[in-house]
Amino acid sequence: MINSPPFPPLLLLLTANYSATPGSVNVTWLQDLLEIGLPPELTRTLMATLSFDVQGHAPYQPTLTSTSHWDGSEVDQPFHKLICCTGFIPITACPAVSTSAPPDSAFTSDEDDDMPPLPITRPRTSLYTPEEQSADARILARRRVYDMRYLKPARLRGPFQPVQRDAESNQHQIEDEDEDDDDDDDDDGDDDEDEEEPSELDLMIFGNRLPAPDLSPPIEPYELIPDYVWLASARIVVEANLREVSKQSPYPAAFSMGDILPYMRKMQTMCIGGSPGYWDAWANRPREGSETGKSNQDEVEGWDWAGVSGIWKRCVCWLDYRELLAHNLAPEKFLEDGIREACRIIPLSVRITGYSESPIPPGSTIRPLPTIHVEGESKGSDRSLDDLRHITGTVSMISDGAVRWEMVSTAAGSDEPEWSSEAVQIGGSGAAVGFLGLWTGAMHERSDPLGPFWAWKVA
Repeated sequence: MINSPPFPPLLLLLTANYSATPGSVNVTWLQDLLEIGLPPELTRTLMATLSFDVQGHAPYQPTLTSTSHWDGSEVDQPFHKLICCTGFIPITACPAVSTSAPPDSAFTSDEDDDMPPLPITRPRTSLYTPEEQSADARILARRRVYDMRYLKPARLRGPFQPVQRDAESNQHQIEDEDEDDDDDDDDDGDDDEDEEEPSELDLMIFGNRLPAPDLSPPIEPYELIPDYVWLASARIVVEANLREVSKQSPYPAAFSMGDILPYMRKMQTMCIGGSPGYWDAWANRPREGSETGKSNQDEVEGWDWAGVSGIWKRCVCWLDYRELLAHNLAPEKFLEDGIREACRIIPLSVRITGYSESPIPPGSTIRPLPTIHVEGESKGSDRSLDDLRHITGTVSMISDGAVRWEMVSTAAGSDEPEWSSEAVQIGGSGAAVGFLGLWTGAMHERSDPLGPFWAWKVA
């Protein structure tokens, strides 16, 4: 596990321009289309402070908010889903001025006509540099991924859109709770005195709002929809941290992290089955009528349709808890320089322990692929590189055909759960790009920390 490669084999092949790598006309077209960046009217909404007007569009003023500018529109989730796949791509002002031109010469209209049209109402020479745009997008992304108010039971405390229940079922739930409260009051008049008062920390961060209760009945997988706004922010933050790590590393390598990261946005890494061993599992999947040796009646036949089993590398990022609190109490602190954010790549070994049936969504006659049950170990923590943690979890299909990863890890040297993780596969099942997600406390206390992570399969 420790000696496994740092990145997926497909990524290493792309970096080496290996000629046997499968090509695609569609992939090439999309790569060329994104070469100069995403549409400016979209890119500007990823900024925290930088602003520029776009011809034909209303003026836009960036704000340091956890809510997307496109919230509620049909653009919102698809745009941020694309960012999950590509990462942040700044707008570039190419081509550059020719160095052979006379010093006092300026662009002529003919030269300007040869450039790709950018509908930005400012001179190309004053366009924000890619570095400035990336740094500013990182500020807003940090504001979103470290927002402690994001964790809610309606999201299953993960990167999902809040589950909405109809008013009737919620009213029944409230009435039942009220009846229970009345019965409790009749039985014991001292219950109010025993209720736990909100801590000073909770009051500082969440105000006087009561914690939201878990939904009843429990949320079903088909009700979950990925929140690509949060996931896109996670991609931006983790990728920026990886770039910083690669610059600070004193150990040069044949394939440095800085060389490989640009290939993480290649469309080949989003294709189904790009991770190691995926097609071997597909070839060995159980055929109809075959005996699989199920250990109990709750298990069903299954195969590793998500490319789960194997060795993974998981890049986890976090802020010191005191810094996390300070930035939540005063979000404008994200604008300050010198934020000290931790970034660590942790090896993870995953094994499949069984399969179970997934619930059928209402109105559908097709049962989703079986839920995969997993266990494993991770090596290393924020305290020691040698800490061994045990992991259990599931991988399942959720709404819109997305793949959800849910894992709980124990404290080092213990069987007590300490951290929980919720994540979504990027690209197709078993794609080399891996999955993006959110980690937080396993006990789901109100003042739990949180942060982003990105994991990819390497063997």
